[in-house]
Amino acid sequence: MNSKLKSLLATVFQVPVERMTTDASPENLPEWDSFAMVNLVVALEESYKCTFSMEEIVRLQCAHAIEELLHEKGLLS
Repeated sequence: MNSKLKSLLATVFQVPVERMTTDASPENLPEWDSFAMVNLVVALEESYKCTFSMEEIVRLQCAHAIEELLHEKGLLS
């Protein structure tokens, strides 16, 4: 996983960076609740200087999906 994204996710969810893996999701990361999801979207938009549509936000269900969407938007290489 991209180190910048990994660090951002760990900060948003307030967990050690080592806990952030590509399979991190609300199902296996208790800190990933609805409030954290709102904070995640804001943090991603601020950090990557972009905006997400509602359809894109719905896709943000795991760390891998987030990384994939950022690649699609040309924000990760």
